[in-house]
Amino acid sequence: RRAPLLAAARAGLPVFCEKPLTADETEAAELVEALAHTRLHVGFQRRCDPEYQRLRELIAADELGRVLLVRCTAFDHRPPADAYEETAGDIFTDCLIHDIDAVHWLTGQPTVAVQAEGARLLAGSGYDVATAVLTLADGARAVLSASRLDPHGYDHRVEVLGTKGSLSVGLDARTPLRLLGQDGTGCPPGPGAQPAYQDFTDRFEAAYRREVLAFVRTVTEGAPSPCTGQEALRAQRVAAAAGRAARTGTRVELDPAPHGAPAALVAGAAR
Repeated sequence: RRAPLLAAARAGLPVFCEKPLTADETEAAELVEALAHTRLHVGFQRRCDPEYQRLRELIAADELGRVLLVRCTAFDHRPPADAYEETAGDIFTDCLIHDIDAVHWLTGQPTVAVQAEGARLLAGSGYDVATAVLTLADGARAVLSASRLDPHGYDHRVEVLGTKGSLSVGLDARTPLRLLGQDGTGCPPGPGAQPAYQDFTDRFEAAYRREVLAFVRTVTEGAPSPCTGQEALRAQRVAAAAGRAARTGTRVELDPAPHGAPAALVAGAAR
């Protein structure tokens, strides 16, 4: 991936790159430095999801009060191929990095410490389930959970608990989650239930469409990038720290703003 990005930069072209920039944190930092004068948009599509954007607006407007806890669920429907992590990175860098970036973007707070665990419960070579706890600069916590397999469908959502209220994004008629009935059995889908989400293109279709339009605006109108290289690198640093924490069983401390302050928490900034 590095070569085409650098070639585009040398040609003076704007760049739209999917996350992560590379699977390696050090290489990603070098790449961001090399692209410092390139109009770069890194594809964290949740920033362009209408519900995530609305949640961010409400947090910025103090509708939820002080944020105490953010909880993210990242359950994929089917696991990737065994060799997937060789180029994409582990479950923290490939999967939970989306939620790490979303936590930073929603709250306006950087991560200052990470604790994490991972387990291999299926037949793959890497972690197929993982958890991470982020300590944010203001003391709030973010609890992230991921699984490479959810046999019922694709389940990616976020919950925010504040002193004035709590909200969830992604919990709807297509979420593959059922209530437990009083008789101890899983309740059947209600009359408004719909087929479960199957994958990321299904769940975040609107976000991907809006993300492409946002990139077009950065090119044609000079609009700010929905996610700069520095912001993407900040999320990747935390994802890499989570991987180290899981391997070593230690809490990993982080400099809260090694690459500049977090993006301002401005309502509607990614629209």
